[in-house]
Amino acid sequence: MPLQDDLDRLEVTIRQLQVKWELFFNGQEKKPPSEIQAQVETLVRRYSNAEIRNNGERFRYQGLASRFSTFSERGRERLRAREGGKARGVHGLPA
Repeated sequence: MPLQDDLDRLEVTIRQLQVKWELFFNGQEKKPPSEIQAQVETLVRRYSNAEIRNNGERFRYQGLASRFSTFSERGRERLRAREGGKARGVHGLPA
């Protein structure tokens, strides 16, 4: 089943993206993980307008897409703050 395989890959790739972003914000990576971000965006876009008939798969896709969207927006905010010179504390509060 290609959809099931793509959902599995999407879940793993989102987790890898989260780890890479944390490494970047902690200073262990020199550049943001834009390649992995593009892979996740491609997978999310592939099924964004597709009709997913299986309720379980549709629910799983929507959860993963929502998780990616929320995480991606948070990452962009942190990146903008970092580029703007605003120091961020451990819990996202100004240091």
